[in-house]
Amino acid sequence: MELHAYLKNLIELQGSDLYISAGAMPMVRVEGKISSLSSKSIDKKKAVKMIYAALTEPQIKEFEEHLELNLALHIPETGRFRINIFQQRAGISLVARQILMIYPMLPGQQQNNKALCFI
Repeated sequence: MELHAYLKNLIELQGSDLYISAGAMPMVRVEGKISSLSSKSIDKKKAVKMIYAALTEPQIKEFEEHLELNLALHIPETGRFRINIFQQRAGISLVARQILMIYPMLPGQQQNNKALCFI
C-alpha cells in the first residue's frame, strides 16, 4: 500500500496520527487510542520505497544527509498533513499528523473568519 492510501485511511477513520516504521505494522491514533491498520508489518525496503515515493529529490537528499526531515504534505481531495520522517535502529519511520481544515468551535461561538485573520 502507498503512503497516500494510508493517509486516506487516517482521514476515513477520523484519526489524528499515522505511524509507519520499518519492521512494524502501520498504526493510527483515533480518539487517543492507537490501533493497527494492517496485520502485516512493513519491511525495511518497502518502508523506504513507500516514504521516498512521497518525497522530492531535494527532500530525499536532505533526509539522507540529516537522517530526519519535517515537511507539510497536501493531497488534493484528501487533506493536509504535517510529516516527520526519521531514522531509527530498525530503519526508517514516519509520523503524520492531520492538519484540520475545519476548526472546532465552542458551543454558542460564531465563526468570524475576518476576525480570525487579524488574530
